[in-house]
Amino acid sequence: MTSGLSPGWPDLVGKEHELAIQQIHCDVMGLTIMYGPKGFFRIGDVSLSRVWLDINPDGTVAYVPSIG
Repeated sequence: MTSGLSPGWPDLVGKEHELAIQQIHCDVMGLTIMYGPKGFFRIGDVSLSRVWLDINPDGTVAYVPSIG
């Protein structure tokens, strides 16, 4: 995981999404992980306790998971 306000978890791109979710939860407890298919809709408000995770059709992480 990165620290502070860094851009996310770049090492998780291409990994299985279930493993990515576990890794994020291990790195920062208490985060809400919002996940869906690549390019899924995001709500407009920003929350530092939320992570967005886009998933490819094969179940892997499509983009760097990001806080917001």
